[in-house]
Amino acid sequence: MTPWLPVLVLGTAFVGLTLLYRPQLSAPVFGLAMPLAAVNLPGGIYLVQLLALVLIGVAILGRLQAGLTPLPLTWPVLLAAVWSLGVLVSTAFSDDVGGGVILGAWQIAAALLAIAWAELTGSPQRLRPALMAWLVGSVLTGLTGVVGGQGLQASYGGSVVTGRAQGIFSQPNEYGFYCMVTVIFALGVAVLTRGWLRRVAVVALLVCSIGLLLSLSRGAWTGTLVGVVVLVVVVPQTRRPVIVGLLAIAGALTALWVAAPDSPLLRLLGERVLSIGDRGANPYDNRPVLLAEGIRQWLAAPLFGNGPASYPRLARGVASLARPEGAEHAHNLWVTLGAEQGIVGVAAMIGFGVLVVATAHRYRPRVVAAARARSRSVPLAAAVTLSAACSLSAILAEGLADYPLRNAIVRNFTWVMIGWVLAGRRIDDAQRASARAEGRAERQRNLTNVTAT
Repeated sequence: MTPWLPVLVLGTAFVGLTLLYRPQLSAPVFGLAMPLAAVNLPGGIYLVQLLALVLIGVAILGRLQAGLTPLPLTWPVLLAAVWSLGVLVSTAFSDDVGGGVILGAWQIAAALLAIAWAELTGSPQRLRPALMAWLVGSVLTGLTGVVGGQGLQASYGGSVVTGRAQGIFSQPNEYGFYCMVTVIFALGVAVLTRGWLRRVAVVALLVCSIGLLLSLSRGAWTGTLVGVVVLVVVVPQTRRPVIVGLLAIAGALTALWVAAPDSPLLRLLGERVLSIGDRGANPYDNRPVLLAEGIRQWLAAPLFGNGPASYPRLARGVASLARPEGAEHAHNLWVTLGAEQGIVGVAAMIGFGVLVVATAHRYRPRVVAAARARSRSVPLAAAVTLSAACSLSAILAEGLADYPLRNAIVRNFTWVMIGWVLAGRRIDDAQRASARAEGRAERQRNLTNVTAT
């Protein structure tokens, strides 16, 4: 690492000065750097974590320079405060403070990242370049799993497959998770935007669709199905493209089956799909026990949980239902979150979910009206907000069988998706405040004219 230290210092100084004097570049830099997110820096910190801290610092510094409070006094900030307080208390009362303090700090930083993202992209001028950079970064990140795949080997009726695509991630399910969210987000953006944004979104959609297929992640496939259904219901403009896409996929699979009925890939895909409902096919898949272990841990500390990163440690304990092998998580987002951060953590996450739904509800009438009028004029904030909200619904569905938030890239990626929605909320709040101010000014002018008359 020593030969690279001067380069790292100079690079950090350059990026730091650029972001200090051009803070509007911070979000685009973050988006473009996604393919390098897994680069391990000194101290065991991933590049995505360092950039998240930079974004938070830039957002706070910008507000202080404008004479504002470090964070805005809004509902999202209140929920982030509840989330952070829950993490701190759960860590402080954990029987292994040292084991949870690092992950706890990154959990807090991830929530602040969503707030910072909204602060730095929550204006019409900053939203477009940040979105373009994010889509370009998504294309490059998706390609890391599509290019250079390994030979696939299946066992236990397709329930266990080695050689799956995983890209820059530590395992295939995390790569599948990334592709799942990007497919939903890019599909919404591609349908609701025009020009270069639409072209890049289509490329991101195609690349990550292939990556999603090659990841062979059953949870990501299920989440994608749910996310597409939600997108079709929420955004009427996506219905025809989705139907055309499904017909194209069906036609391609049919052609492959006719041309090569004994294709190993086609057979593996079929086995993988059929294994979704057959949990007994894999003798090493003990998810009911892992779920029960998560519930046991949650009941032991219902309010604040046992602390970040406590599940795998307690799963190897004397009272664990998962002994002797233990487990990394309960294969359920909410149960694992409850076991580690308790009711407070779950309530904060639900609060963010309510904000996401409420913000999407603000924008949906405008998109529906544009669809009925056959108009192509849809505000970019509406396109981004609804696409991100629908992608988050896919995360909820995938979270019923997995807990992806342990990985630093996936964790920050998820909170940025929340940040996109909060950016849309910020833009809508500003537009409503401007409309109210114009209304008051108009009433004042009318009153002045009447008085003068």
